[in-house]
Amino acid sequence: MDRLEEGGITLLSISYAFYKRFTHLAIALLVFAAGVAGSALNALLTLRIAFGSLVILAFLRYPYALLLGWVLINAFIGSSIPVLSGNNLLSGLTIPTILLLFCLPTKQAFGHMRALPLLLCYVLWVLLSIGISPIPMSDFVVAWTLRLTYVAIGVLTIYAITTRQRLLRLIDATLLVAVVIALYGLYGYFTRQNGIVDPQTGFFRIGSLFGTPPTLAIFLSIIIPLALYRTLTLPGLKRLIGIAVISLLLVTLGLTYSRGPLMFVPISILVMVIFLPSWKLKAVVFSSLAIALLLAINTSIVTRFLNQDLSTLNGRTYLWQAVLDHFDPAQLLGKGLQSSDLLLVNLRVGVGQGIIATATHNIFLEVLYEQGLIGLTLLALAFAVLLVTLLNRWRKATVEHRMIIATALGIFCSVLGQSLESNDIWNQAIGIYFWIAVALPFALCWFQQSSKPET
Repeated sequence: MDRLEEGGITLLSISYAFYKRFTHLAIALLVFAAGVAGSALNALLTLRIAFGSLVILAFLRYPYALLLGWVLINAFIGSSIPVLSGNNLLSGLTIPTILLLFCLPTKQAFGHMRALPLLLCYVLWVLLSIGISPIPMSDFVVAWTLRLTYVAIGVLTIYAITTRQRLLRLIDATLLVAVVIALYGLYGYFTRQNGIVDPQTGFFRIGSLFGTPPTLAIFLSIIIPLALYRTLTLPGLKRLIGIAVISLLLVTLGLTYSRGPLMFVPISILVMVIFLPSWKLKAVVFSSLAIALLLAINTSIVTRFLNQDLSTLNGRTYLWQAVLDHFDPAQLLGKGLQSSDLLLVNLRVGVGQGIIATATHNIFLEVLYEQGLIGLTLLALAFAVLLVTLLNRWRKATVEHRMIIATALGIFCSVLGQSLESNDIWNQAIGIYFWIAVALPFALCWFQQSSKPET
């Protein structure tokens, strides 16, 4: 009997080994056949796919390089720069990021950053409306994949930042990109390119690589707190470099003349001041903020806050009312991705001066209309849990950990406030940086240190 059992186990082992080799051989033959067919049909496309596969494999092997790739390239994808447009760069970053979601210990990452599983639930809820959405299937897949990438980028950030040096390098890379974008924006201001002229004030509002001033402004509102954190961690005279970077970013922000970011960036810095671990740091940052506000009062920026459309938030309240009037609470799944845009296109909401806009300009009302009450609840819970988790981490954190938590809290409050008048967080060039920034306090480098607060 024992021999029969041993023989059976041996046969099973041989069968499994044969099956495994046969599978590998079949996959190799399929890849070879696909390569031959692709070369015959479109040799250039096949070459690009082959090269992209090597890049994806390299990113899977080195996750930190993938994270740096997101930071350095993400803002330039979709811009007017020919080298970075239409070269499948976004696919080369998105595919390995989502694959790593299934390779990394995602469950442990969800335990550190408890907003991520709720965000994932929201993303899966959006997927259920795939047959309801009015947009083509391909557009739905692209938009839905972007939301899934936000979850994956949070997990990637947590497990790729294993040391303080990696954290600082990542922030330095982000600031380098921001400086390039700011300088290009200033160039556009003097040459009157890549921006718009405000019809009421006549000011030229810069948009840099993004083209639109509000998108550039919300991008800078994410980067400025990171620049402040990096400046506070620099030693001695090196802080002058950080101060110069912050000044450049603030000037660029002012030239966008975007009222929401101009209001919420000081609020985000004030939140940072409240949660900084040192009274000396609080005094320095608060006094610098007060000086910056006094200088801004004497500029033309204030004129943007004195327009007659301030009560309607530049007509946004009319858009919100139109979306609420057509909301149907009986549709649990909502009306699908980008259905609110189609609604406003058909309604042509205006107040006598043409169409106001074709987007809701409020992510919560947009989600309410497109994914229903359940979708809005899941997204709101994700933001609420993120805020509560950051506050709980701050109480038990070390001094420098409290500084990065204060930075994340400032960014969170700023972006959340701007999301009440904008939906740019669904813009890949904005949302990726936001979720990286708010995931930094949950990176592994902090949990490898002592959790006792320092004095």
